[in-house]
Amino acid sequence: MKEIGSFIDLELPLTDEWYSEKRYGKDIARLNSGRAAIYYACRCLNISTVYLPRYQCDTVRDFLLKKNIEVRYYNINSDYEPIHPKNEDDTAFLIVNYYGVMNSSRMQMLASKYKNVIIDNSQAFFAKPIEGCMNVYSARKFVGVPDGAYVIGKNASAYIDEYPESYSSDTALFLLQRIEYGCEGKTYQNRTENEKRID
Repeated sequence: MKEIGSFIDLELPLTDEWYSEKRYGKDIARLNSGRAAIYYACRCLNISTVYLPRYQCDTVRDFLLKKNIEVRYYNINSDYEPIHPKNEDDTAFLIVNYYGVMNSSRMQMLASKYKNVIIDNSQAFFAKPIEGCMNVYSARKFVGVPDGAYVIGKNASAYIDEYPESYSSDTALFLLQRIEYGCEGKTYQNRTENEKRID
């Protein structure tokens, strides 16, 4: 039951999620961050070793190592494509859609060269999921939310019941502070604190 009086709720439009079961069936998982989603994709693939491009955020590497995932590296060319002949059957291969510049057919072509592919669409939230791959998306890079990520792919919901439900209201203060104070100072400090909490 809703209370009347005292103060008015923050008014935000209620819309459907961009990535939902309605669009993608049951093969979707919701997590707190892109790096947690990459780790979760490794779990879904039953893989404990992953190839990352050298041009990748250190927080991804650090998080995977903390979760006992072995990290190996590969280089990319000037078109952001992997320079790596192939990966072993028991490893995953992460391909990043840098700045969202790769279209679906190009991503599909790159993914076809490797096994156990994880597509990192953290910089390409609206990119179509690639069939036969684990697709990772980070909502907070594109939408004003304190956290949120998706994994879409075969059996993506396999382990989701092992994770407790998380709520963001206690950590969303920095979004309101940005409206009033801008991006610097205590706003940035609170965002950084939230960043530590979400994994």
